Amino acid sequence: MVKYVETQTRKIISAYGGVGSIFESTEGALIIDSFDKLAFVKKELHADENCRVLDNRLIQRLRYVKAFEKLEYLFQVPHSDKKNAVTAKYFPEWFFCNHCERFKPLKEWFSTWKSVLEKHHESDNIRDKFIAPKCAYYFDKAKENKERRKYYEL
Repeated sequence: MVKYVETQTRKIISAYGGVGSIFESTEGALIIDSFDKLAFVKKELHADENCRVLDNRLIQRLRYVKAFEKLEYLFQVPHSDKKNAVTAKYFPEWFFCNHCERFKPLKEWFSTWKSVLEKHHESDNIRDKFIAPKCAYYFDKAKENKERRKYYEL
C-alpha cells in the first residue's frame, strides 16, 4: 500500500527497531522491510559524500571484525521524506473481518475493495480509502442498501 505514516526516526532505527521489527502505527502493525529495499539505498544516495560518516577510527575498528572486513564507509540515514521513506508492509499479512467472518490475504482484500469502489464509481484515491484495511463486502452491501455505516475495519 502506498501510504505514509510519519514517525520519529529513532522509533524505526534504534536498539528496539530496525529491519524486520514490528512498528505500531495508527494505521495498524507494520513490519519494516529489509535495508536493501529502502529508496535511499536503491537510488545509491548513500554514495553521496554529504551522507558519509567521517570516522576512520570506527571504520578501522569495524574492519577488524571478520563480518566487516570489506567495509568502505558508513552513512547516515537522512531525515525521511516521501522519496526516501522507510518501506514497510502490514503485519500480519492475513486479515479477518469480524462482521462477515472472512479470512484472507491483504492483497485479496484490496483487489475486492478496488473492484467494489469502481462498481460504485468511487475510483479516486482507492488506496487511501482502503487504509486502514476495510471489508469491501460490507461496504458494497451498505452502499446498495444506503446504510449509514459504510464499512468495518479488518
